[in-house]
Amino acid sequence: MRALVLALILPLAACGGSAEKTDLANAGKARSLLAEANLNLALAPRATPTWSAGMRRAADAQLAALANEARSSGGPDGAAIAEVVTLPPNPGAALLQARAAEAQAIEQRIEGRLEGR
Repeated sequence: MRALVLALILPLAACGGSAEKTDLANAGKARSLLAEANLNLALAPRATPTWSAGMRRAADAQLAALANEARSSGGPDGAAIAEVVTLPPNPGAALLQARAAEAQAIEQRIEGRLEGR
């Protein structure tokens, strides 16, 4: 009986770490995508309107997909990551920088928890 209980508990314990590792990866993606969106915004005045609009649509799609992935991760930081990457239409550089910093803070917090184990 004791072996059966351990056999059931150990995989569940491993799942918790997996969700946190997924959150860690998602926080890193969030930081990267937000920084890329900020770079695209900075390049927009020197680029064609078609290129700028295409890059903005691609960034919006990637951020929306990441928000959905983060919400469904089951990790303790999934909702926070989803909130960070959910942006209003046409965000400015200051908002993108602030959100990238929030994503980095989440990433560092998760790394600290994982290293503390």
